[in-house]
Amino acid sequence: MWCHCSPNFIPVGGLIESPDVRGTEPISWGSGWRRAVDMGQGRTDRVFVYWSESEDPLNHIGTASWAQRDRYFYEVLPIGDLEADHDRTALPNFRCCLAAEVLRCFYNPTTVN
Repeated sequence: MWCHCSPNFIPVGGLIESPDVRGTEPISWGSGWRRAVDMGQGRTDRVFVYWSESEDPLNHIGTASWAQRDRYFYEVLPIGDLEADHDRTALPNFRCCLAAEVLRCFYNPTTVN
């Protein structure tokens, strides 16, 4: 399944858009996003997704700096061509696309005991 991680709640059927489309700074990259873009390791015109065979949160949390326990994890439907992630540290299953539609939330940090 294609997945996306976000600090924000996004309803089922919601559209995940790139920072450029939203007119905001990238949320998941923190304060280092400009440097990542300048180095060619990030893009603000794409949504980042990754492929996973499992919805077990333990297979996601901590796999990358943005994959934290306080984030929502979604199954998504990528929109547009899937392109390679430009970050040289990206795992082989990381991709980017124009946008993504939320199919379901499989990890909600506000409901975890």
